[in-house]
Amino acid sequence: MTDTKKISLIVQHAYSNESGYAFLSNDDRGKLGISAGDYVKITGEKTALAKARFHPNVYPGKIVLTKDVRLKSAANFDSAVSLEKITPLYADKITIQPRDEGVKVKDSEIFRDTLQGELVYKGYEIPSYYYSFVVSDVSPSEYAIVTAATQIIYKDRV
Repeated sequence: MTDTKKISLIVQHAYSNESGYAFLSNDDRGKLGISAGDYVKITGEKTALAKARFHPNVYPGKIVLTKDVRLKSAANFDSAVSLEKITPLYADKITIQPRDEGVKVKDSEIFRDTLQGELVYKGYEIPSYYYSFVVSDVSPSEYAIVTAATQIIYKDRV
């Protein structure tokens, strides 16, 4: 579920020591009613999801993204992105597919440790050392948090 308020911010720089975060000023936090740890949707050329955090060195009207979020949103430095607070649901079911042909997985539960507690969405890339996997479907909404009760379905590449 997406909340209705949306603001436009300029990417100040990327921070590479952590992953999955968007750092905001307290002024911008107040405009959206965001608390630390809330989820936000960042839209540059593409869309990425992140957890909000606040930092005193981020200026009002600016945003600092962790490197992974900046790359997922395809946002360049000094480019504008839109930001909105989201309230994700818990995933009932997600479907995972390999990006490469010929990859077979016998048990979809191998993904549970990596994904549990993660906010996933259609197109979410699953970190792997050998092969590339992607979330191809999420239920009940366009993005949701994976829990111990989430059904994980593996589907061969078509």
